[in-house]
Amino acid sequence: MNITGIAKAIFSLIGGILGPLTTVIVLLFIISLLLGRGSRFVGFATKSSHGRHTGTGCFGFLKKLLLLPAVIIIAAFLLRGTFLKDAGGGFATDRNGSIVLNALDNSISIPIDANTVENFDHNLEYYIDHADSYEYNSELSHLLISLGNAVGDAEWFSDAAESMGFPPGKEYRRVNYDMSKMPVAYCICKKPLPDGKTLLLGVIRGTFTDEEKLSNADIEPDNSGRHRGFSENADHFYDALFDCLGDADLNKTVFVLTGHSRGAAIANIVASELFDQRISGHNIYCYCFACPDTAFLTPETAGSYKCIFNIGNIKDLVSWIPWYYVKYSGAKYGLSPDRYWDKYGQSYWFSTDNWSSVDYPGFDVHDQKIYFEILRKEPKFKKFKNKKEASTYIK
Repeated sequence: MNITGIAKAIFSLIGGILGPLTTVIVLLFIISLLLGRGSRFVGFATKSSHGRHTGTGCFGFLKKLLLLPAVIIIAAFLLRGTFLKDAGGGFATDRNGSIVLNALDNSISIPIDANTVENFDHNLEYYIDHADSYEYNSELSHLLISLGNAVGDAEWFSDAAESMGFPPGKEYRRVNYDMSKMPVAYCICKKPLPDGKTLLLGVIRGTFTDEEKLSNADIEPDNSGRHRGFSENADHFYDALFDCLGDADLNKTVFVLTGHSRGAAIANIVASELFDQRISGHNIYCYCFACPDTAFLTPETAGSYKCIFNIGNIKDLVSWIPWYYVKYSGAKYGLSPDRYWDKYGQSYWFSTDNWSSVDYPGFDVHDQKIYFEILRKEPKFKKFKNKKEASTYIK
């Protein structure tokens, strides 16, 4: 008998009930405190045999009955920032697997590195239900840059996937870290949603190996005008994505893609291919961090992929290349003369120093952890600038 499984099932059932009950318990406890001690002022007090006011008997009993549950709930709320790994149903486990009370929300936890876990009040499904994929969402951006960090290690991402409720097994998860076929490392997760749709999450790792660096340097455009190195690896990731999707209804699938640097470039191309296949842009959420240019595009074509957001640091050179160095048009390669290096989607940059002149961008702010530390503060989108605006700050 699987005692652990049975215990988790029981906790899941209780957790679903405790959510609304927590508010009721705390409110009743507060009312009992007010009426139990101050009821003489509202005409509800009783007297003992010695003539002393003792408060309404009913509310005094209620106060005693609810004291312990109220203290536990309040303590759980105050401690809800503790690093936990969600076990579903309003309960969570710590890193050692011990069950702890977390009945106030359906929070998730994502490992950022070996010692740090980032906690979120909402799972990915929440943003699919509440966020328009055509509008930048700072909370979703925070969640996805965290996943971009987690994909750096297979165990970290496995913990994140478990926390987000993705089922285990090859049917629901695909990973590639040995890169035996193509130099692209990624994790793909799938799960059914209550409304009958399928959620497919794809997170691509940035550059780690020399082979990946060589692929990054292969910037000669292919026949479609895309960065050859990124495009070849995007094809492989695209196939892996649909291999994991299986026979799920494509029109009822929500795609969430993200990555940093090289991973962002591959996510950028794959998301554009999904959009080109007439998959609704409202079912595609793609956030690309520190994304280099991926193709020769006209500004109109690039901006038409509204479900893709490219977020860069104004001082990060990677978010500006090859365009920063290669200003000639696609005519050099037999492409339309109004096409220049760019990326699919809506491209925006942030600044950490109130848009002071950058002079020359460099690599010192490219690190993914730097992006994480900035975006975890969830800066307002109105502080970002588009390519035309941001490019005036660099030389």
